[in-house]
Amino acid sequence: MQVTYSKQADALYIRFGEDGEGKVARTEEIQPGILLDYDHDGRLYGIEVLDVTTRVPSDALKAFQIGVLEPVS
Repeated sequence: MQVTYSKQADALYIRFGEDGEGKVARTEEIQPGILLDYDHDGRLYGIEVLDVTTRVPSDALKAFQIGVLEPVS
């Protein structure tokens, strides 16, 4: 599992599996700004949270600093 955060996009992505493992086949928006990605076998591939700084307390975001694209401030 890998967690990445893009400050520029204000998006958090949680990917299950390793790099190069699988590919997104379809995306389902379960509520505004919360997207689930599925692979070709229908398995959950990843979760994307948009506008994450308005949804998640900054203290909780700091816990994701391992593997982030950019530091969480």
